[in-house]
Amino acid sequence: MKQLTNINFIFKQKAIFFISKFHFLNFILIFSILLLVLSGCRVKDDQSRNISESDIDFNQSTVEIQNLLLEAQKNLLFNDLDKAKEILNIVKNKNPKEDVAYYLLSKYYQLVNKWDSANYSINMAINLSPDNLYYLEQSANILVNLRKYKDAAQRYETLIDKNPNVIEYYFNAAQMFLMAYMPNNSLEVLTKLENKHGFMPEVGFYKYQIYALLNKNDEALDELWRCIQYDPSNLEFKKEYSSFAIEKGKITALYRLVQWAKQRDSSDGYAALFASNYYFAINKTEEMKKELLIAIQDQRVDFQDKLQVILSSLDNPNIDDTFINQLFDILKNLHNDKAETYNIIGLYYQSKNMLDSSIYNFKKALMLDSTNDATYRNLILAYQSKNSYDSMLFYSNKALSFYPDISEFFFYGGYAAFMIKDYNQCILLLNNALNYLTSKNKNLINTINELLANAYYETGQYDKSFDYFEKSITANPTNATLKNNYAYFLAQQDTLLNKALNLIDEALRLEPNNPSFIDTKAWILFKLNNLTEAKKWIDKALIYNDSDPDILEHAGDIYYHLNLKDEAITFWQKAINNGKNLDLVNNKLKGE
Repeated sequence: MKQLTNINFIFKQKAIFFISKFHFLNFILIFSILLLVLSGCRVKDDQSRNISESDIDFNQSTVEIQNLLLEAQKNLLFNDLDKAKEILNIVKNKNPKEDVAYYLLSKYYQLVNKWDSANYSINMAINLSPDNLYYLEQSANILVNLRKYKDAAQRYETLIDKNPNVIEYYFNAAQMFLMAYMPNNSLEVLTKLENKHGFMPEVGFYKYQIYALLNKNDEALDELWRCIQYDPSNLEFKKEYSSFAIEKGKITALYRLVQWAKQRDSSDGYAALFASNYYFAINKTEEMKKELLIAIQDQRVDFQDKLQVILSSLDNPNIDDTFINQLFDILKNLHNDKAETYNIIGLYYQSKNMLDSSIYNFKKALMLDSTNDATYRNLILAYQSKNSYDSMLFYSNKALSFYPDISEFFFYGGYAAFMIKDYNQCILLLNNALNYLTSKNKNLINTINELLANAYYETGQYDKSFDYFEKSITANPTNATLKNNYAYFLAQQDTLLNKALNLIDEALRLEPNNPSFIDTKAWILFKLNNLTEAKKWIDKALIYNDSDPDILEHAGDIYYHLNLKDEAITFWQKAINNGKNLDLVNNKLKGE
């Protein structure tokens, strides 16, 4: 809510100075008022005989109180708050009915964030001077801070009754009633404003929003229509009317807008947009497409509105790819200097899994705007979909040169580095990603921890690897793959084998038929020298997958140690045939 402007001074049979934002004028006003006050105490010689001593005492007391109030105001101005409060309490003791003292005390309590005390003080001032508009304004502001919105609204209604020409009072009252969940009262206040000051589009739009909140859609559209008729050139009113009518299924109302807009200018692109919305609502696809072409070709239609129309068209199952490409051609002819043109085309091709075409357009967009973070994001994800991890890493690092504090780009780069087995760069990028993430990003943090667990293992930093596995499993206790990998790495290092066995059993309870998990259990049992059980589990893994090179190699190792050497050699040979490292397996064959 816009805060009401403080006044500089209040006259109530006396001249009192208040805070002004023009500090250099404050002192001029102070001395001017002091001069007035002092001049009020001087009398001509021939009048002196007519003034009683009690009158003189009263005037002196009044001057003293005024001086104290001026001193308190100065202390408030210069933030000497304790001194200001002390002086104001002295004034209250001298004159308990000094309303200005209570007003200034409310200012003091406002400055020290004691809003209940501020409310009490301003109410005391109002009780002493109920017609003072400035006190009522101060009271309303305090009630807002106390979140007593209904009371604040009623204060503004009192202000309206006392000064109905201040339009701001009506808007503030309406807003406070809304915040108090009393929308009908808001409408009453706004109607009172219209009755007093005539129709204003700001009021009409406000009433539209309230009617929409109340689901009174016809009344809401009527208010918007009044706004359109009052200011036909205001495009936002017409766009809001069109979108609201579509959202609420008010086809007749939408047709009214189309007819009116077309009569004003049949070539207007926005009239064509409204018409396309209408035809979409009544399922007339060809007529809709005709109007869309008019809209896209009209230079008067804002570029962002054209993009929004095209985005909507992409989601429309009745619009074919040929027409979409026609729209793209028009967009490129008219707006080939805008990166968003190629961004939206790239997104379309990406949605169609035409990744080369999407990448081409995203790169075109970057040529026009090399700093657009959305374009980098789209391009990086397109390369990820293509499994082009070198390019994914390249553009992630390029994006980071413009946006060094966006964790998302660190993550993309770290992921790409992991996929190309550049584990050191992966670790560097992912740790940077963690530096910029908050606890709200739990899913991404968990993914990064899991990647780091694997990356640290691949670089031989086993303690760090296992620490990250522990973190990851704590955060994802039902992640079977995570438990399998941790168990397998422990077995590879011949450490904590019983822990590894427990982990793989937990994973198998979640996915009992996963051949990789079954293979891991066989391998752990092999490491525990439980060869008979190891053979049972590796045979089971082969039932589910007899072509995986790792499973085949493990089968060879287990069979070999059971003195089943011919079968072992057969398994090793199959492992080579299915992509296993030739030298690694050949060493075992040579050993034989």
